[in-house]
Amino acid sequence: MKKILILNWKMQLSVNDSCALAEEINNEFDNLNLDKIELGICPDFLSMHKISKIIKASNIKLGSQDAFWYEKGAYTGEISPVFLKELGVEFVILGHSERRTHMQESDIFINKKMKTVLENNMVPILCVGENFEERQNNQKDLVIINQVKNALNNIDLENLKRLIIAYEPIWVIGSGQAIESNEAQETNVIIKQTLLDIFYEKGIELNDENFKNKIQILYGGSVDSTNVSNFLNEEDIDGVLVGGAGVKFETFCSLTKAIN
Repeated sequence: MKKILILNWKMQLSVNDSCALAEEINNEFDNLNLDKIELGICPDFLSMHKISKIIKASNIKLGSQDAFWYEKGAYTGEISPVFLKELGVEFVILGHSERRTHMQESDIFINKKMKTVLENNMVPILCVGENFEERQNNQKDLVIINQVKNALNNIDLENLKRLIIAYEPIWVIGSGQAIESNEAQETNVIIKQTLLDIFYEKGIELNDENFKNKIQILYGGSVDSTNVSNFLNEEDIDGVLVGGAGVKFETFCSLTKAIN
């Protein structure tokens, strides 16, 4: 299967800068040897409409940094998943640590968003991860297991087409210091087992092939050209969620070169 590369541009680029970067990536797509990579771009909402047109004819997939749990209504400032779908959005990042922290998003909110995104036939990218205090108190595994379970509460797993989970240790995001790839691998194994247990409790047994067809597990947190290949060489890391290294064309090229 293809490795997954998701670029989360956060609130780093203006509309003009976002469109210019999307144009560069789109124009150089064939030269970057990305045929073995599933590439997704998650721009800010102001840029999304223009970028959807820029990449429409390419193999680049459009993603969103968030979505609301209602499809329509009097919800000032929120983004409807229906409207995102109309723009051609395929991926939606949910539960990112920055939203959990700055916007006080709870597992209940994230679960509501998961349901609505799936109902609109988009792929949720569920972010899970521990903060430094939780890590120091040896609570990392329990925190991640609970985040996964709570996000999937009352989700129709029988008809689940695809789910992506991104392990992002909160304390390394934006620090420039990633964890070792073997620790990310071990954590992804815990996530995988948690998912298998959840499916089993629902009476759904998945073999390795069926699991890979439905669920991919990524790593995110200070990923760059110096460490990306280490993560992608691990057996249970199916791709990466990239922040800072994806907001400049030069660093993006270095990243794809390292992957190839």
